[in-house]
Amino acid sequence: MVIGKDYIGVGCGAFILNEKGELLLQQRNKSPEKGFWSIPGGKLEMFETFNDAVKRETKEELGVEIEVGDCLGICDHIIPAEEKHWVSP
Repeated sequence: MVIGKDYIGVGCGAFILNEKGELLLQQRNKSPEKGFWSIPGGKLEMFETFNDAVKRETKEELGVEIEVGDCLGICDHIIPAEEKHWVSP
């Protein structure tokens, strides 16, 4: 089974601002988003809370620890051409 194709995938992302209010973006180095800019994040693992997933993904990708605040919204990432659907709070 393929996450996001055979069933809806659940992702997470960290919206990180510095003291000037600038948003941290990173350039992806793995397909399928290789070369694109995005916030740090990834998929939730089974039985992992959203907050723990955001912390883990940020640590893995950037080597930094963060505190998780409020959820800013929910993003539906629907890709009809690939028949994929992800949801990311």
